[in-house]
Amino acid sequence: AKVLVNCNVFSPDDVSIAYMLRDLVLQLREYGHEITVLTSTPHYNVLESSLAAQPLVRERGNWLYKSDLGGIPVYHIKSPPKTGSVRNRIWSALGYQARSTLFACKDFEGTIWFYLNLRHRFWQVFSAHCWR
Repeated sequence: AKVLVNCNVFSPDDVSIAYMLRDLVLQLREYGHEITVLTSTPHYNVLESSLAAQPLVRERGNWLYKSDLGGIPVYHIKSPPKTGSVRNRIWSALGYQARSTLFACKDFEGTIWFYLNLRHRFWQVFSAHCWR
């Protein structure tokens, strides 16, 4: 099946959840699924060595980048670093959810959409109707 994995942290971000999601995505591909990942640009723990191993290439304007994880396309929506006030972080998170939802609805119609970081019921309902 075609599967779009949408998560706000993924490789090459160097945090534990990014490693776990990377392993999950690689396992899904081994099971025969056609995987695409939609995530944010690295913004938690960015290491130059990880960026060198999985470089981001500008795809659309200044808001969308693409990388490759062993043949799996990974789209990165630009996100600011996790600094500043709680209010700014909330706006950043909501902005990512809105942009990723709109991008996925437009570019991945007919794909099973697997959200791994969703906490808001609204986005689950919206995304579920988007690809049906």
